[in-house]
Amino acid sequence: MCGRFDQRLDNGSRMSREVQVRFCESLGVRFPGATHLVVHCRTREEAEEFLTEITKRFQACLLTVHPEKTKIVYCKDDNRRGEYRETSFDFLGFTFRPRKVKNSNGQMFVSFSPAVSRKATASIRATIRSWRVHAQTRGSLSQLVENYNPKLRGWLLYYGAFGKTEMKSICLMFHTALIKWAKNKFKRLKRSWCKARAFITNIARRDPKLLAYWEWKLC
Repeated sequence: MCGRFDQRLDNGSRMSREVQVRFCESLGVRFPGATHLVVHCRTREEAEEFLTEITKRFQACLLTVHPEKTKIVYCKDDNRRGEYRETSFDFLGFTFRPRKVKNSNGQMFVSFSPAVSRKATASIRATIRSWRVHAQTRGSLSQLVENYNPKLRGWLLYYGAFGKTEMKSICLMFHTALIKWAKNKFKRLKRSWCKARAFITNIARRDPKLLAYWEWKLC
């Protein structure tokens, strides 16, 4: 959002034409405890003024902005090279910050763009550990795929929509668990990590669509 609260709406609240999200303040409606807003402004001065307006409006609705999470961030990239103490923020599981990316001509440049956040990555890793894939030796590979591929695909479709390569370490974690599973499952592979890895690699080559991250070529 950007702009100031300077136009009265039908429900009595004030909002400018530039604001893209309206506050619903009808009788009986309450904001959820973790309402997140992202406001885009042209200058630091405009951002500071708008933050003051938001704070006042929230107070009028008996709400408060989070004192630690509410901050002004400079969207630094190749076109905005100024200095500011805050150049990143987390939103909906993504971290927005300056990143090196390639353009259509293969040239590198700095873009202020999103990718999966550290907090989301830690949560996904904890979930994968809780599955204990390596210990499920009574099941087949097809059962593992049926149980976990939908979850893997969901993560990739959501978090991989931006900064896909940042998901590689998560895919590698599951892939490592799968190799451990093969070692524990088959006696001929038990003593050789290389053979177990080759076993999984051969399956991936034969059927690259079996697991979502094989299809995405992230391992």
